[in-house]
Amino acid sequence: MVIEFYIIIYSRVSSAAQNLALQVELAKQYLIRENIDLNVVEFINDHDVSATKLAMDERKGLKK
Repeated sequence: MVIEFYIIIYSRVSSAAQNLALQVELAKQYLIRENIDLNVVEFINDHDVSATKLAMDERKGLKK
């Protein structure tokens, strides 16, 4: 039996002053440390998206 799975990493920053690249890099480091193949991971990002100003269904990245 083959079990297929994928992992989604969702990163969001609410302002340009925050570091989205750092969030993504730390997630990658964790996945590698846990021996998770990055080929089964999809990284989805939202830039300049405030958690209090946009509902979850209005966030482009999260809607994926």
